[in-house]
Amino acid sequence: MTIGEVIKRERIKKGISFRGLAKKANVALATIQNTESGKHIPTNSTLKSIAEALDMKPSDILLETVADLGKQNDANGKRGW
Repeated sequence: MTIGEVIKRERIKKGISFRGLAKKANVALATIQNTESGKHIPTNSTLKSIAEALDMKPSDILLETVADLGKQNDANGKRGW
């Protein structure tokens, strides 16, 4: 999963709209849309704001992306990073 996919999954799971998450995180609507679609990688401060708006820690989001990369590498017979 990408950062955007994790954010989207959590946003939908919590019943929050694009606009609602943008307002709660105090970021532009386009930031949320572009992050979820993979067109934008959020800065550390933006990721922190989005994570807090979703009642998460930034590390929770990042760990899911790293764990997924590890699974992909294992599936493809690759070891390490």
